[in-house]
Amino acid sequence: AEHPEVDSISLDGNLIFDKNNPGSYAIEDNTYSIDVGNIEKNLTLRFNFTTSIDKKSFENGFEIIPSVNWNASWQDENTVNISFKDNLALAENYRMELGTNVKSSDGLTLKNKYLISGIVLGDYSRYLSFYANSFTELSIDAALSNGGTPVPVTNVTSGLDDDGNFINISYTDPSDPEDLEATILLTMKFLSDNYIPFIKKDSLQDAVNFSFVAGTNPGTFSKTGNINGYEWISGNECILKVGETGKDNIYHLHISGDSSGVLDNHDNYMKDDIDYYFKLKIQ
Repeated sequence: AEHPEVDSISLDGNLIFDKNNPGSYAIEDNTYSIDVGNIEKNLTLRFNFTTSIDKKSFENGFEIIPSVNWNASWQDENTVNISFKDNLALAENYRMELGTNVKSSDGLTLKNKYLISGIVLGDYSRYLSFYANSFTELSIDAALSNGGTPVPVTNVTSGLDDDGNFINISYTDPSDPEDLEATILLTMKFLSDNYIPFIKKDSLQDAVNFSFVAGTNPGTFSKTGNINGYEWISGNECILKVGETGKDNIYHLHISGDSSGVLDNHDNYMKDDIDYYFKLKIQ
């Protein structure tokens, strides 16, 4: 009997190795090296062997580095599909190895080793980005009220001075600025390289936090800021409404990145958290 070999390997349904056309793959020390370039985070692999395979030996012989839990589902004695229980990490390099300890049903070991490498940068496996690279690039609007009565706003600007980021709300009403309560409207928009993302609304609400840091004006300490809701403009853009804010207070806006943060419908996420601290000026 002959030692078993891999007849073909498919990645997401596309052939990446064909035993009948071995010249297109580098082989050294009985190891086929197959670099597949950009891969998707939820990829599937299919190995088709020249003969029936001992399933236990396959489980011991297949490995992915960095380690991820995987499932093997056998189509028949010669064909196995590999899928991963969790998505692979974005922008990470992975190596999938099939070792020579894999055996046929007759107990003969695999003739060659197979090494598949790729980076998670497929068309639907890219980091989300936030439209503003700094606080001053945020699109900001605001409204004022005095005891529930609206006070007309003449101008809303944001900027950076020696004390840090600020939002400045101007008005002409005779009210004392300490008596005024501001509602801040912050535009949030998320982008992707290859498509317009559709944000999972629950994930955004879980990822956003708004908090009171400090105040310099005792009359407005109680205005600690409160998220009043989100107005969705499109699948990737909404306006965050923050009420109960007051003059000269410093606030912190936090948006979580990584896989536990804002997600789109492809389960893509931002690489890093976003943190903005700013002072609210009303004059």
